[in-house]
Amino acid sequence: MSSYQNIFALSNCSLISGLIPPGVKKFINAFMSGNLLRNPLGTVLGLLGEQIGTLIEGLGVLNGLPGNLNLGELNDKLGKLNTDLQKFKKHTDILSGLIREPDQGYATLDQIIGVMSAYNSMKDLLKDPGAKLEDNFSQAFSSLNPRLVGPFFENFSGNMNEVERLLGEISIIVDTNGASTVSGPIDELAKLADNVGNLSSSIEGFIEGDKATYLAAAAVLADYALANGLVSSMLSDPCFGGQVIANLITNSEARNDLTSIASSNGIDIQNSPVDFANLASLIQNRTL
Repeated sequence: MSSYQNIFALSNCSLISGLIPPGVKKFINAFMSGNLLRNPLGTVLGLLGEQIGTLIEGLGVLNGLPGNLNLGELNDKLGKLNTDLQKFKKHTDILSGLIREPDQGYATLDQIIGVMSAYNSMKDLLKDPGAKLEDNFSQAFSSLNPRLVGPFFENFSGNMNEVERLLGEISIIVDTNGASTVSGPIDELAKLADNVGNLSSSIEGFIEGDKATYLAAAAVLADYALANGLVSSMLSDPCFGGQVIANLITNSEARNDLTSIASSNGIDIQNSPVDFANLASLIQNRTL
């Protein structure tokens, strides 16, 4: 067999591995070998889900007893809360990078961080000189913010513990005196049903708030990019792009601002705005 030249020999090759610092290289290799991310709420959400399951099971036992204990509303709201808790788990998994497939109409962690970082920088760039830096980033991560979800989950747990306490009290009363003697605790459970419904509403608010913040920031960045593009076109292409921008598609205020920017850079935008006045007059006359 003939000997063929190995054109992929490694001799005399320039290696770029030295461009990455050792610490960064170690992290990237470890991350690619196994996900190093975590959902900080994972344990809490799991425990609350188990507690809700236990409460629903307890309600099922009581609903099977003789007499009308009227626990259907609480049962329904606990079921919805359990569903909402699973939605919240998925949402916070997205924010934590554990779910990397884009959700419908939403984004992945790298996209959210990228958009919010750019939005934060844009707001800082456009603020008045001397004004303090504002946080225009964390609102897209409210569901992971300890100062927001901490009190919420304390309230969540407190309501679940109270439901559990009352169910235990009812069970003891029923075993001792029968179902007809538990009207007091039943009334208290009925009031807690409203609290449980409010917990679901709060979860929905967290999720929708994060998504709305991200989508709004992305929309503003799109406008910001277009505004910069218009300025750039005025300066780099006054004969064509500048004509479209200044004389066709911008209103008088925007045109004055852009032509002033162009003039300060030694560029004179020729011609004047087109408004199709003759055509508009002709159409108006025909409709009279």
